[in-house]
Amino acid sequence: MPAFSRLVRFLAKDGITYYGDAILPAGVKDISKAKQARVVTGDIFGQHIVTDKVADIRLLLAPLTPEHVRTVRCLGLNYANHAKESNMAIPTYPILFYKPATALTGPSDPITIPPIAQTGSTLDYECELVVVIGKQATDVSEEDALDYVLGYAVGNDVSHRDWQIKRGGGQWSLGKGYDGWAPWGPGIVTGAAIGDAQRLRISTKVNGQTVQNQTTADMIFGIRKTISLLSQGTTLVPGDIIFTGTPEGVGMGRKPQVWLKDGDVVEVGLENGRFRWTQSFGKSHLRTISMSVTMTLLEMEEDFTDLTIPADYIKFYGDPLSLVAGLDSAPTQWKGKGKAVGPSVDDEQPPVTAVEEVDWTKYNPPAALHTTPNFHDDVLVHIIKTSIDRIQARNAAEHRKREEEEEQRKKSSEPTTPDSEEDAAAKEPYLPIIIPSDDPQPVSISEVQAHLDEAEKEDLENLFSHVTHVSRTPFDFDTKPKKSRKFKLARLLKRLADRDSDVPPVGDSSKNEEPSSSSEITIKHEEPPLPPTPPEEVECVSCLDDFPQSALVKIACHSYCTPCFHRLITTACQNEQQWPPKCCLNTIPEETTLAHIPADLQKTFRRRAEEWAQPAPDRIYCSRPTCSRFIPTRRVDHATRTARCSHRSHPPTCTLCRGPAHPTAEACPSDRDAALTEALAADAGWMHCGACHALVEHREACQHMTCRCGHEFCYVCALPWQTCGCTMGSLAEKLAAAAARVEARLLREAEEEEAVRMVEEFEREERLKQELLRAEAESAEAEQRAEREAIRQSEVKDRFEKLRRQMGDLRELQDVLVGWQHDREVEVLKGDGAAEEEALRERQLRERQEYDQTARDKIQAREMSFKRDYASRVAEERDVEAKYMLELQAFYEGRVKGAKMAGDAMTLFRRQMDKGWRAWSQWRDGEMAAYQARVDEERTIQEEGLCSVKARLEDRLAEQAREATRRTAAEMKWAEEVWREREAMMVELEREELDDGETGSWYSFRDAEEELPEEAEASGSGSESASAAIPA
Repeated sequence: MPAFSRLVRFLAKDGITYYGDAILPAGVKDISKAKQARVVTGDIFGQHIVTDKVADIRLLLAPLTPEHVRTVRCLGLNYANHAKESNMAIPTYPILFYKPATALTGPSDPITIPPIAQTGSTLDYECELVVVIGKQATDVSEEDALDYVLGYAVGNDVSHRDWQIKRGGGQWSLGKGYDGWAPWGPGIVTGAAIGDAQRLRISTKVNGQTVQNQTTADMIFGIRKTISLLSQGTTLVPGDIIFTGTPEGVGMGRKPQVWLKDGDVVEVGLENGRFRWTQSFGKSHLRTISMSVTMTLLEMEEDFTDLTIPADYIKFYGDPLSLVAGLDSAPTQWKGKGKAVGPSVDDEQPPVTAVEEVDWTKYNPPAALHTTPNFHDDVLVHIIKTSIDRIQARNAAEHRKREEEEEQRKKSSEPTTPDSEEDAAAKEPYLPIIIPSDDPQPVSISEVQAHLDEAEKEDLENLFSHVTHVSRTPFDFDTKPKKSRKFKLARLLKRLADRDSDVPPVGDSSKNEEPSSSSEITIKHEEPPLPPTPPEEVECVSCLDDFPQSALVKIACHSYCTPCFHRLITTACQNEQQWPPKCCLNTIPEETTLAHIPADLQKTFRRRAEEWAQPAPDRIYCSRPTCSRFIPTRRVDHATRTARCSHRSHPPTCTLCRGPAHPTAEACPSDRDAALTEALAADAGWMHCGACHALVEHREACQHMTCRCGHEFCYVCALPWQTCGCTMGSLAEKLAAAAARVEARLLREAEEEEAVRMVEEFEREERLKQELLRAEAESAEAEQRAEREAIRQSEVKDRFEKLRRQMGDLRELQDVLVGWQHDREVEVLKGDGAAEEEALRERQLRERQEYDQTARDKIQAREMSFKRDYASRVAEERDVEAKYMLELQAFYEGRVKGAKMAGDAMTLFRRQMDKGWRAWSQWRDGEMAAYQARVDEERTIQEEGLCSVKARLEDRLAEQAREATRRTAAEMKWAEEVWREREAMMVELEREELDDGETGSWYSFRDAEEELPEEAEASGSGSESASAAIPA
């Protein structure tokens, strides 16, 4: 059975990767929120212990190392509702498929989408309960299945539905087994910690919205049955992982379907009320490339042969061109303000001018800065990821700070004027409403003025400057507007009322003065009677009922009604644990208590106060079992060591043994001092007085002794004097025996003192030896520690120097990738620009040809129109001439010279016709010229439009080139800032490693751990290797 409850694998702040038992802060159930863990040492699948060493968690990793994971099995359609939403039949036997171990990743590791999975948009989520096998299992029964489980975790079976269903050939692994497509964690919780694993709440959230929410009780094949079936004829080994299927709510089964896209935040979790497992990945982790960019990259592959990548880069890092397809190409809103920050992308591009300084914080970092090919060092990978996040967080904080400062500046520059007339009216001073009596006595302002000082005059003038309904004459006050003040009138009237008695009161009817010519106001002090104020009620803190204040007992913090207060004091008097009476941990004063309780309770309270004021060992109770009443101090006789109960018939009580008092001649058995005195008296031969029982010592003379109480007795036998036959010889023998006993006792004491002295001397010598040995050991240990520390620091510096070289190589690679990406972007930009210009040139050439042809057709059509008009006119004139000639011949027929006169008239008619022809020809030429001008004007306008389109295209291409330059400059600045941040993080981490002292470098520690198995195998003992912390 595992010794841990919540196993996590984490990178600690000391740079070492540990297995540990997560420590959850108070009130926290989510394992992913753990900040510390107790280090687990040994084999987690075998002998291991949870140590007392507590390590701070810097980063949670996958719960098991790749070396510990053997096989990843997955169940499909293991929830009935999920099978229904997928339009598939409920399986009779488990649908089993496998994922490679490379698909496993931790809760905070990035999930990259490979180019093969970027076709289509069917990326889906599946939250699943993950079972971890802890012991080898073959042909196990359902009853014993859970005995082979190490613990449980939560996982996300990331799936590409097209590759899973349509292109997988019936096998699901192709659409589910890409690298990093099985994130799981954040820890492994044992069955003892969670109870019944078939009653866990399993859920998924996408962008904060719950999309899956079921319980593991809905499984078709439960955990016991699944393990039993999978172990039939197949051996399950420690470290095997089983994804047990997902409930309903996947994106494929929703209407409309919901697919994951770049920037979505997905959180999967398990919860049983006591613990919660959650893991999330979002924009910085789930990275997809849009279809348009992907197709562009695929189409440009034929041009990649022209790009030369150094052979040593390809050998160590892999081909960078194959990595470009997986880089993040999220769209960016480009902005710029300034001068050029980086080199120009192309010589033909216009440079960024000094007016257009680039604000690089508005741009996203280059995608190549996320690339870490062939680098698996946890610290290096963590630095690469964290550096960009830290810079983005810092930029966001600075941006918010600038926005707040700008907002404050705008607020401070705004005029403080009222928003409306109502707001302005609200700022006016309050004036009381004065209702004059039937016979008011006018009081002039000049009369009031006579009794005011200068400050009061100014206040009164400021006050009445706001009263518009009272006619007034100017005072000799300063007429400069003053700031309005509230309640000035009330204060002024109060001042006047407090004046000496020789000052006439305002409105006094005894003064029969004529009203002055100054402005007058009428003031009458008549206030309506106030309604009776109802008694204020306060809530009792105990019964929560409301009572008048006078009926409550007010304590420092709360108030109690009388019955509740009596009940509080009675309870305190019945239980010493609740003594003294308190409210909110505040002791209720004794005088307050006695003032609000009845007499019988007062007597009990005083008795308990006297009793419980003494420490429990010092209290004396009546020795009679039927009484056992507390005996107060005033009834204790310290001389006789007795205490008497208030019942006089009860016997006194011994203050030492708490039993009945002993007879006068007997000492209390619990009186240790009396017992020692009796022992000394027996050795010295002292005798007790038969009357008062006092000890009497013989010093001289005979055996006849007289006690201070007057009793006479024999010192030899203690009988009354003259009642025995003892002689002086008997006394001498008694005294000799006593002297011998005293001498023997003194000898024993001397021997004991000598033995004690010798023991103390030996112990002192031993302490000196131990101190010398300890000092020598500390000195040797300090030397060894200093030597180890020097070696450790040397190893740390060497390791970090190696890490810096790796980071330098990575920087060169990322610089190559960033530069290559910029070059490709410029090439694409130039190619697109040239294609657009060529297309525009061809289109405009066609448009010019079409318009020229249209213009020629228009001119030709107009000329044909004029020609038809000319032919019509010629035919008409010929008909007119013929008709006119016939009329002339008929008119001049038979006259002398009629033919000549007809010919002259015809000639005159033709001249008139010629004049009209010339006028028409002139009009035709003018119309033709005007039409030609209009056609030419339209041609010019068309040409200007074509030139304008071309100019706009050139401006747009130029702006795209400038934007590319600004983006390039911003990304170069990003790269510079990121690498500066990474170097700073490296220095900070190295400083922490060097300052850690005996905690050791995580590098040297891992090297030592790698040597442990060899040493254990050579020595034949596995216990030593199990005592060290397991680096994951």
